[in-house]
Amino acid sequence: MIGLFAAGEVLYQIRQGAAEPIRARFRDLVIIREELSRSKGAIARGSVIGYLLPTLALGIPDGATTAVLLGAFTMYGIHPGPLFEKALVQTSTMGTAT
Repeated sequence: MIGLFAAGEVLYQIRQGAAEPIRARFRDLVIIREELSRSKGAIARGSVIGYLLPTLALGIPDGATTAVLLGAFTMYGIHPGPLFEKALVQTSTMGTAT
């Protein structure tokens, strides 16, 4: 899908004419300490979502850490995979009165 977008973008740029190259100095692209400290929360959220999403949704560990986490989930009776969301909804609605 990304390849199709890239091919379309190349054809569009050819039709429009030569695009202006982006000129930037390397020192302007380097992340400074203040920017890094402001973005720690976003980096942590992105890392957690990136590692846990395949593990919880598909039951496929992304690395050694998530494989251990998947094993711990299984030991506690939580079975991540395609039916995880359905089981989670059933568990959360067990105590509610309808």
